[in-house]
Order: sequence, then C-alpha cells, then structure tokens
Amino acid sequence: MLEHIQLGDKLRPVAFGFAALRYFEREAGKPFAEVTDTITDTLTIIWSGLKDGARREGKEFSATVEDVADWLDLRPAAMTELMKIYGESLGNLGSPQTGASG
Repeated sequence: MLEHIQLGDKLRPVAFGFAALRYFEREAGKPFAEVTDTITDTLTIIWSGLKDGARREGKEFSATVEDVADWLDLRPAAMTELMKIYGESLGNLGSPQTGASG
C-alpha cells in the first residue's frame, strides 16, 4: 500500500511492505520481531517506510533517521498519520487477498 504524506516540506511516498521491514532490520541491526516501543525503533520504522515508498516510485532516498526526526519536529502530527498507515499496512501484510472464502 503506497501512501503519501507531507513531511520535510515535500509530499513524500511511504510504504510499509516487506521491503520496508527488511530496511528496518538492516538499519536497526535486529530482526523485525524484536521491535520495541522506543523512539529509536519508531523513527527507524518510519525511515524504512519512507525509503520503501521512494523505491517504489523510483526516487532516490538519501535521508537519514535523524533527518526524519527533524521533519517530525517540524510537523509532529505526521507521526500519528504515519503510525496509522503503518498499522494498516501490517494488517494487509498478514491478509492474503485471494478472493476465496473460508
């Protein structure tokens, strides 16, 4: 699921698919299953979603986790929006869309 969010004076693509989870693991140096409620993990998850969104649109993404933190300082409401997209995306990852019923 590809969405867009206003962040850092730009409308940025964001996607929390399996590639984003992989980016998280690489950046955090731990499995996604070990995500905690720390600000570091939260910012790294958001960074991963922005990186995956840029990849899906064929755009370069050179921002750091610290850049993302700075963008959120300027627009704190974006955190709530991003976490909503993240939660919805995780639900979609666990639900195959085959069209078959129970």
